[in-house]
Amino acid sequence: MQEKANSKGWGESRTVAEGTRICLINQSRINQQSTKIVNDGYELTIDKLQGINIYAEKPAGIFYGIQTLLGLAPVENYLSNTVKQEAHRHLLFSVMHIKDYPRFEYRGVHLDVARHFSSLATVKRLIDVLALYKLNKLHLHLTDDEGWRIAIPGLPELTDVGGRRGHTLDEVKHLVPSFGSGPFPDSNNGSGFYTREEFIELLRYAQRHHVTVIPEIDFPGHARAAIKSMEARYARLQQEGLIDQAARFLLSDLQDMSVYKSVQGWHDNVINPCLSSTYLFINKILAELHWMYQEAGVEVPVIHLGGDEVPEGVWRKSPACTALYGGTEELSDQQVERLKRQFVYNVHQMVQVYRKQTGGWEELAFVKDDDSVIINPMIEPGSMRPYVWNNVWGWGTEDYGYRLANAGFPVVLANATNLYFDLAYQKDPDELGYYWAGFVNARTVFEFTPFDIFKSAWQDRMGNSLNDNQWENSTRLQVDKRNNILGIQGQLWSENIKSAEQLEYLALPKLIALAERAWANQPTWADEQDRKKRFSKLNQHWQQFALRMGSYELPRLDRWQGGYHYRLPLPGAKLVGGKIHANTAFPGLTIRYTVDGSEPSLKSQKYQQPFDPVAGQIKLKTFSTNGRSSRTTVLSP
Repeated sequence: MQEKANSKGWGESRTVAEGTRICLINQSRINQQSTKIVNDGYELTIDKLQGINIYAEKPAGIFYGIQTLLGLAPVENYLSNTVKQEAHRHLLFSVMHIKDYPRFEYRGVHLDVARHFSSLATVKRLIDVLALYKLNKLHLHLTDDEGWRIAIPGLPELTDVGGRRGHTLDEVKHLVPSFGSGPFPDSNNGSGFYTREEFIELLRYAQRHHVTVIPEIDFPGHARAAIKSMEARYARLQQEGLIDQAARFLLSDLQDMSVYKSVQGWHDNVINPCLSSTYLFINKILAELHWMYQEAGVEVPVIHLGGDEVPEGVWRKSPACTALYGGTEELSDQQVERLKRQFVYNVHQMVQVYRKQTGGWEELAFVKDDDSVIINPMIEPGSMRPYVWNNVWGWGTEDYGYRLANAGFPVVLANATNLYFDLAYQKDPDELGYYWAGFVNARTVFEFTPFDIFKSAWQDRMGNSLNDNQWENSTRLQVDKRNNILGIQGQLWSENIKSAEQLEYLALPKLIALAERAWANQPTWADEQDRKKRFSKLNQHWQQFALRMGSYELPRLDRWQGGYHYRLPLPGAKLVGGKIHANTAFPGLTIRYTVDGSEPSLKSQKYQQPFDPVAGQIKLKTFSTNGRSSRTTVLSP
């Protein structure tokens, strides 16, 4: 559905119907094509005589051509239970020619399965819809403070303890509850993990859909699940008399008296960089991941090491660390900073052994230097891929992605202000999600301008207006460094995701807007310097996109793979000129209403034109084609 998606197409009134042949052609094996198709691109031709042909140099290009063809089928063909049987025995296509290729190599979605676990089936459904919209990366956040979600041979505690949550006084058998996961460790959505076989199955499933799974193991912070698991292992082997083996993979200095508190409130969630056992553990994890990908027959270009939100105060009173500085009583700020730099360098070098690129949140690429933050001089830019997230308007870090790209780092933009899908759609206490970086809906994602993010800075997180002049002193992306922006990624953090339905609610329809920005050419409004003109052009593009969403994409998702639980927008309603007027963010969706205070249902009056107000309470809902409804809008004239 990509808006002018790097393509040239034309159509006629003629159609191609049932019985037409469909040919998938590897262009590298033929000579008649005069132009080369690159970057997972494809060429789609629909001709009444020659039928449907999809040309591409890569299998992914053929696959994406098929997705485009699926998106050209009339929506009635998807709504099989609402049309006559005769109508969907035929697929009618306009005669056309499309040459299409993605704007960005990296078109991703991040899924956190650590805070709340998502089953194999749930992740497969996410992959299905990623593939439908030509997104090609699934960044899987497998570990965090509250959970470890992948089985590692030889370290059963990682999942027996770190993969389960419930009431406990000592965390020997499982972790404490988090995010309301409850008292019982075997029956809550805070418990669960993928077996080795399941993870390999997931890798193969993703590969068949041309999606690369990028694993994230978060270090040195956000590591409480791993730390507690290895402490449980230590205690077990001590009791068994295996003293030498007990400390082999320990991640914490048991004599450490350092005092710190993470953003999420933990005081024991950072692994110790001064223990040899820490590096034995990390090497074990990297090796096992390597072998899982090898067995699956899948290449992984990058291993993501997290690296974010390490709190102040860590390691200062760890005997293992102070011993490295002559047994001093407490480490200084400079000594702690040197430990951080050395840890990042050491683990980065370990990843290089497996000939993979190191990935990490932007914190891995920056270090403190007196009172400033500079790019880590110990890391070669091409060997590390930073994922830049913390760009909250007004916090002073908005330009970090461009600083890294200008320095030669291949950057993935994961900006919180526009691409954090776990943020609430709107300012409403009944709306699922956080709002620490603002509110994110499909339009917020659609507005994102990767090469000049400041052009998508319309409001701060509290709704106050911003202006273009505020960013005069910020680093801008150099034109000749644009290729260092690998792409963009939407983030699904799972603190508030307790079910597959909630995951799909937060992901969709934001994910469709992400696909638009990741695949399609830079829109004309993104090049407009005048703020008012830019906003006007943006509105025009958005209206076209919103119409397509309401009339085609969302109805299609009502049936795709059994139907997706996307968020339906609440109707807007107001009294104008003595009449009640109503609309929806996505024209084409159905609004139903009642005037007696009852909840609207599929049997309620359908809104088609403004109507007279009544003395009582008016309630309105938006409905999908399969009968789901939005929350209720209440109007009391």
